[in-house]
Amino acid sequence: MNADAERKVLFDGADLVIVSVDGGRGRGVVTFGPWLANPLGSAPAEQARGFVERAFERQAQADELHIIPRRNHWYNCAERNTAVDFVASFAASRRVVTCGSSMGGYGSALFSALLGLPCISVSPQFSLAPEYAPFETRWRDEFKQIESFDSETMFHNSKATGYIFYDPFTELDARQAQLFRGRSDLQFVPCPFSGHATVAMMNKSYGLARIASEVLSGTFEIRNLLDARRNRRRGDDLYLTLLYIQAGSRGHRALSESLRIELEDKKGELGLNPHFPSKALISLS
Repeated sequence: MNADAERKVLFDGADLVIVSVDGGRGRGVVTFGPWLANPLGSAPAEQARGFVERAFERQAQADELHIIPRRNHWYNCAERNTAVDFVASFAASRRVVTCGSSMGGYGSALFSALLGLPCISVSPQFSLAPEYAPFETRWRDEFKQIESFDSETMFHNSKATGYIFYDPFTELDARQAQLFRGRSDLQFVPCPFSGHATVAMMNKSYGLARIASEVLSGTFEIRNLLDARRNRRRGDDLYLTLLYIQAGSRGHRALSESLRIELEDKKGELGLNPHFPSKALISLS
């Protein structure tokens, strides 16, 4: 960790807050905040916290630029061009990767397409617009509040590069990921039975900051993450629960029963994790 790294609010707007953690390094990570049940709103900019703020500085030895939304607008807002200028300036003096999950995954892929930067896009949406993603039902209320949702950049601009991490067994995430195929140069990294909380799996098995560090240095290998995931998956309750649901729905009775028994033994440890599928909790009650 660089003790001289300074945290500074660079921009305090109506739609976005932009924060830097700058130690003058030759590489950096630009993050985009995810959907939040309680976004920043009108709170003072000093209260804004970037996506896994300081983790990249400490673990990847990278400067950070955090694009923090005041509301859940998927970075479709009047201040987007201001954010583009800040990111371009940040990237002018260092090697940069963009990073985010869910709504932030959309942001990281969008800015990758806009600026030609590699991205780490986790469980992203390609679009919320019905004409592009009529199947997307999760954020309809938020979509109604967005004056103009930019699907055209992603649809027509194939400049997005880097990696997309997603669970192929989480149907809506898999369908969103599929929309990126043929419309980007992203490399697809399937992370089975991680649910929408794929970033949590990445941290448990490998480390998001480690992935960013390796992408920046050009040493990231997809197989290393998948091997680490494979070696640790049996200790992941979410993995086991989602596998249990899939085994039951596909008629694999022996596997389903084995997993049910294993999960029953763990039931007291599962708690009320918001990422846990309600179907699984009901079936284990």
